[in-house]
Amino acid sequence: MSMGSGFDADAVSDVVSQRADVLACLADGPKHNRDLQEELGVSRSTAYKALRELEEHSLVERTDDGFGLTLTGRLAFDQHAQYTDAIEVLCVPGSLLTVLPSDAIDSLAVLRGADVVFAERHAPNLPVNTIEDIVHEATALRGMSPVLLPLYVELFHECIVDGDLDANLLLETPVVEHLFDQYRTAAVEVVETGDTHLWNIDETLPFGLVVVDEPDPMVALIVYDDSGGLRGVITNSTASAVAWGRNVWERYRSDARPITLE
Repeated sequence: MSMGSGFDADAVSDVVSQRADVLACLADGPKHNRDLQEELGVSRSTAYKALRELEEHSLVERTDDGFGLTLTGRLAFDQHAQYTDAIEVLCVPGSLLTVLPSDAIDSLAVLRGADVVFAERHAPNLPVNTIEDIVHEATALRGMSPVLLPLYVELFHECIVDGDLDANLLLETPVVEHLFDQYRTAAVEVVETGDTHLWNIDETLPFGLVVVDEPDPMVALIVYDDSGGLRGVITNSTASAVAWGRNVWERYRSDARPITLE
């Protein structure tokens, strides 16, 4: 490349992607060709070819200690590694993300480090079991839901009326109407405990959400299809995921109305 010129972004991107294994080896410091051969398990000619390509694109340079990353090489590899990591994070929930609206999630925080439970053909209730375990173990949580399953009514009634769960639940308008039409006695008993606050929102919720505040903070993103079928649950207990869940819940709550029995 001539001095005083810019680089071909497409060419550099291709080389970084194709030679990422070499760049990763050099990330800890300069190495000689023979060291790369041993670490990567490649022939002398293969290592030489890779280094020559990287050097031609100013991604590596020769030093007294062998080949080392240039500033461009280090920054380019860092960006490539972040991109690769993001793709891997997105692939864990896989098909669950295809069910959600394209603007449903604005951050990888809830996905990075998450566990995913899918509804399998042979075991469709696996996500339900996960939700039950989360609610049973919680003493304080916030939740929101675009659907109402009979199990949810039984589960929250048991944990609130007969247990010590403190809950704030945000529900879509059709869900509220169905709750008080079909399960009015249970709903009234829950509200009358004073330990639960129900919120009504007219907006369509893109997914279900449970944010556990106590005793062990965690978040569960619950995915339903267009017909209300439960497709899976994404759970995460990292601080960034919990913060994401709390922010999402508060954002929807700001547009909701408290439900009273009056």
